[in-house]
Amino acid sequence: MTRLLTLILVLGVSVTCQASVSAQKGKTPPKSSAAKVASTNKPSANKPSTVVAVSPSLKSLSTYEKQLFDEINYARANPQEYLKALELFRRNYRGKEIHYPEGDVLVTDEGVAAIDEAIDFVRKLKPLQPLDLRDGMVKAAKVHVEDLVSSGKDGHRGSDGSQPGQRLDRFGRWNEAYGENIVYESRTPRYDVIGMIIDDGTANRGHRENLFAEDFRVAGVAAGKRPGGPTLGVVTFAVGYTDK
Repeated sequence: MTRLLTLILVLGVSVTCQASVSAQKGKTPPKSSAAKVASTNKPSANKPSTVVAVSPSLKSLSTYEKQLFDEINYARANPQEYLKALELFRRNYRGKEIHYPEGDVLVTDEGVAAIDEAIDFVRKLKPLQPLDLRDGMVKAAKVHVEDLVSSGKDGHRGSDGSQPGQRLDRFGRWNEAYGENIVYESRTPRYDVIGMIIDDGTANRGHRENLFAEDFRVAGVAAGKRPGGPTLGVVTFAVGYTDK
């Protein structure tokens, strides 16, 4: 079942992102194991340094898409460096509120307990292999982004009834397991990833699990904007993927 959580900005703008869904071959993908969580984003001077394989899809990505992909890989490959980013971000908390230097305030579901749990989780992590980009996974992510933009709907189920695994199958073949994360309102890639790691309000921490799944080796990313709205993005993950 889908559990929704919207964190409301004091200025009146909702800041949300969609949690993850995963499935294994031979098992029916859940309709949506998603939950909305804080997309807690702020610019950072720390830039990811992960080197990834250059593919046709990487060359075609927008600036935001490249930065989000690099940021995910940076968190995977350098968890102890990312720990510092989380500890720095924790200073913005006042109980259940996140106070940004520019004056914005987010009211969270779990408060500081969620980021403390995230810090403990990341502190125990060992570096993981960076994800490789797959053309078909980028295309599958883009199909869903375009659907979310045109339909105005939320969630992992497409307007045509498709689930993430079915969209991945249109452009190739995924192996063993897949996952999908959706960011609805982005400020920067750094804080999109921080928000997914904290995973406030998501009982199974699905965003975090997808980001740091050791078995996941490949990914796709796409972004778009609804008319007059903020950037939203879709990230697909898989253990393996063969493009058509």
